[in-house]
Amino acid sequence: MQIDHDNLKQIAESIDDVRFTINVMLISLFGGIVRTIVSENKRNFTAFMLSLIVAGFVGYISAEALKSFELNPAMIGAVVGVVSFSATDILRGIMKITADFSDNPTKCIKEILALWKNK
Repeated sequence: MQIDHDNLKQIAESIDDVRFTINVMLISLFGGIVRTIVSENKRNFTAFMLSLIVAGFVGYISAEALKSFELNPAMIGAVVGVVSFSATDILRGIMKITADFSDNPTKCIKEILALWKNK
């Protein structure tokens, strides 16, 4: 019986991808849970579940973006944890910038460039 090494390699890579995704989602959910615990705002169950969904979404997207930089998994996990913890604030900021941009693109770009120069 002949072993197809290419097929085995593809299976191993698929398993690694699934393991990476599961780890990222767990870290994301943990970040969302910690955010809820330390938050001063009282939340009901629906708000808690929505915050976990947002944390998972933001964590997954950030992890996929970080994979392209070929960082080690521990660094990706640390960044995903922090990003997931701040997920709600990050999305609110992005939505604010998007709304400002749609209202007046030129003004929005000038403000962003001014902030960038002054940092």
